[in-house]
Amino acid sequence: MVSLIGVLQHIETISTSKQSAVRKLFNRFFVSEFTDKYKFMNFNAGMNEQTMYNDANALLRQIAV
Repeated sequence: MVSLIGVLQHIETISTSKQSAVRKLFNRFFVSEFTDKYKFMNFNAGMNEQTMYNDANALLRQIAV
């Protein structure tokens, strides 16, 4: 099991023009605090069902590896 999982929740409540900047800030924070040996993924539950399904599968595959 992975030792660290970072979760960025409710990104869909932020305007779409600022979401990219928030994701980059989130990623930069975790890399600075926990080094770059960890992988970080975006999981957006506010998107359509197919996108959420694909993101969930990718997250579960990453945890399993």
